[in-house]
Parts: sequence; structure tokens; C-alpha cells
Amino acid sequence: MTDTTKITADDYAYLNLLRGASIIRVMLVHLGLSWFYPPYSYYIGIFFPLLFFISGAVSYTSFKKHKNITIHLKKRAIETLVPYYVFSVLVVTLGFTLGHNYISSTDSILRWLLVSPNLSQVEIPIGQIWFIKTLIIIHLVSSFVFKLADYFKQAVMAAFLISLFAVIGNDITQFKDRLFENQLIQLLGPDALWNSIALLSCYLAGSLFYSAGFSLRQHRLATCLAFSMLAVVGLYLTGFNSDFNFHFMQKNLFYVATAISVTTALFVVQKPLFHLIKHMKPIEKLLLFSNAHSYALFLLHTVILFYVERVMSWQDLSGNYGLAIARMLLVITLSLCVAPYFSRLTKAITKKLLQEHAVLRKKTNRTL
Repeated sequence: MTDTTKITADDYAYLNLLRGASIIRVMLVHLGLSWFYPPYSYYIGIFFPLLFFISGAVSYTSFKKHKNITIHLKKRAIETLVPYYVFSVLVVTLGFTLGHNYISSTDSILRWLLVSPNLSQVEIPIGQIWFIKTLIIIHLVSSFVFKLADYFKQAVMAAFLISLFAVIGNDITQFKDRLFENQLIQLLGPDALWNSIALLSCYLAGSLFYSAGFSLRQHRLATCLAFSMLAVVGLYLTGFNSDFNFHFMQKNLFYVATAISVTTALFVVQKPLFHLIKHMKPIEKLLLFSNAHSYALFLLHTVILFYVERVMSWQDLSGNYGLAIARMLLVITLSLCVAPYFSRLTKAITKKLLQEHAVLRKKTNRTL
């Protein structure tokens, strides 16, 4: 199949800015932005799936370059798991300094390896790793979808619709509660599997935005409006529940449809917003820096928050907006300072493993 993927240099630049902004948004939410003005401040969470949309866009392009599902999966696995495992070693080590052993049994070690540690036993807050497990499952499923697209042009669109219909079906029947009783699924975490099914639609929407076949990019305004209306349907199916945290935890149709609508809207205004940011140099530099160290910032900021709260005795700042803002600025500043060192370490390990994998692949090809 002819590769008609079209991501320009400006598109990549814009995606990088959006990823940087998304990571800052994640940090701000964990630092208190979501409860700053409830219930309206909760809705900033609707921008989180943008990370899946961006990942889907670049992953599809990467896959089309490799044209090999094994190479693509190994590359994605190394790039995703190496930072997580380095982070896990850091958290376990810090746990020892606090008098806790987070790897006290074979089961606990297995859980860390499967990105499923028992968070109730980990004093340091690392709940954001649910994103990593979800992304790994999505990478696995989407790779087969991308490969199928070599033979069936609309495979990505078909998988996108299946994911969307699964979300609609669950809103109507709540089938996931009965479906996810398998012991293996319980080990991986039922929520992780459902998050993957629901957020796969956001991931594949990113792939479709630039992919061959039906390109959402050509119909971005219509897509935005269509999913806005679908979000209303989702709200109806969930009984007009006004608690956004309910929708976020359920990953229901209202959440998914609103996320895709809002994300598409960011691409409706791509040109003016891109040029606006380009003329705001300090903002642009911050977003690009956050993008360059996005994984490190995503992982480290809650650990830094944990120690800042302990050292400064800033655990409960409800109503104290001055100290809350001071804590927010301090944690973000420290995170921005520490992240480059973590990035250098993990990128060096990742690069080494990818090089060894490439050498091994060449030797295998010559042998064959």
C-alpha cells in the first residue's frame, strides 16, 4: 500500500509543543490545579488523552517507516519500559531509605516488572504509571492494526470504530464488570485493560489524523462537531452525571468523545495557535523543554512533590492558596532541573539497547 502519511515539519513542531503543554498540565493537576476551583477545574482532565492522540500520530508514522511489526514493537517496548524500570529502581531505593521494602516477595517483583506494583504498599505516590501500562497494551494492539492496514486500507478506521462501539456498549450494558474476571486480567489490572480499550480510540484518532484512507485531518471541523454531539449522547447514557471525576474514572463515551472533540479543536486552530506560541519565546522554550524531557517530568514530579511536602511540611494546604502556589512553583522548578539528568541516563540505555538490537538483527539477516 502506498504510504500517504503526511506529517510536515510544522506538524511535528506543533505536536511537540502540544506534548510539552500536556506534560505541564499533568504536573499542574497533580500539584493541585484540578481542585483549585471545583467542579470546573476538574474538566482540565479532558486534555489528558491528547498524549494518546500524539503518540498514535507519531507511532503510525514510525511503523510505516519500519514496515516490520517485530522491529516496531521492540523499539516501542525499549523506549517505553527502560525509563519506567530506571524509575522503579529509584523508587524502590528511596523506599529503603524510608524504611520500606517494596520488593519483599517474588509476587511484588513480578508486579513491578509488569508495571503493576501494589500502590497501596508504596508510600511514594506513583499512581501515574497507569498511563505506561495502558500505553504498552495500546502499542501492542495498534501494531497489529497498523500491519493489517497494509492489506486492508481501512483497518485503522475499523479498529477505531470497534473501540468506540465498545465504549458505547459498556455505557449501555456495563459488560466490562463481567468480562474482566479472568485471573490474568486481575493481575494486569482490569482498569488497565479497560483504559486501553477506551483510550485506543484516542490513540487511533491520532493515527487517522495523518493516515492513509479516511483522514480526520481533511475533516477536522466536522470531526470536532460530530464528537461534540456524540459527547452529548454519552452524557445521556450516563444519566447526565455532572461529576467529571466519575467520567474520567469510567472512561465512558462522554469522556472519550469530549476528549477527541477537544483534541481535534486544537488542530482546527493549529495555524494561529502555532504562530502565537512561536511569538511567545519564553513559553515556546518551556514547552519544547518539557517535550524533550516529557517522560522524565511525567515520572519524577510526584516523587519530588512527596519530598517537598515532607521537608516543608506542606502536606495539607487546602484553602492556603499562597503556599499551594509556592509548592507548585517549587516542585515544577525542581522537576525541570532534575529531569534532564534522568533523560540522559535513560536515553543512553535506550540508545545502547536499540543499537544492540539493530546489530543482532543484521547478523540474523546475514545468517538467513
